Amino acid sequence: IISSDTEGVAPATFEFEANVTGGTEPYTYSWDFGDGGLEIDVDETVEHTFDIAGTYNVDLTVTDSTGRTVSDSILIIVEEPPPLTSVEIISSDTEGVAPATFEFEANVTGGTEPYTYSWDFGDGGLEIDVDETVEHTFDIAGTYNVDLTVIDSTGRTASDSILITVEAPGPPSPTPSPAFSTPPTTEEPE
Repeated sequence: IISSDTEGVAPATFEFEANVTGGTEPYTYSWDFGDGGLEIDVDETVEHTFDIAGTYNVDLTVTDSTGRTVSDSILIIVEEPPPLTSVEIISSDTEGVAPATFEFEANVTGGTEPYTYSWDFGDGGLEIDVDETVEHTFDIAGTYNVDLTVIDSTGRTASDSILITVEAPGPPSPTPSPAFSTPPTTEEPE
């Protein structure tokens, strides 16, 4: 058995290839991945994903067209994914004048991708997304607590929040009216 690797982090996908010498083709490849996964195939290459951390003995039995068999095995180690330890909201700004648009980015540490980002902007706006960057406009002046909860693919969560201050727009500036004056006419009657 030739493996793309012998260690990985769950969920870990490996490619296994059987390198057969001798016998009479065609061969049948009978794979037992040690995690309950079995595969019988006529292709010498297979791919398998181990979803749970553990040590697995991958067994292969090859049968040639005359019924003769040969076996091999390889040890695969799958480690626990790193814990989802934290998320930090990075904002383009924390203050603005209504209507104020901000860009928020989630900086995640640990966990297993893909992540789901659940944003609550504190003004009634909610967004659930798979992108770590979102944009939101606050239309009304106020102080808003923007909350983010990140869920990784294993269901673990991490949260963060940031305070955003949006001020009311100032009164409109008076527009200066053009100073037009009509010069007096000094025409004399003829």
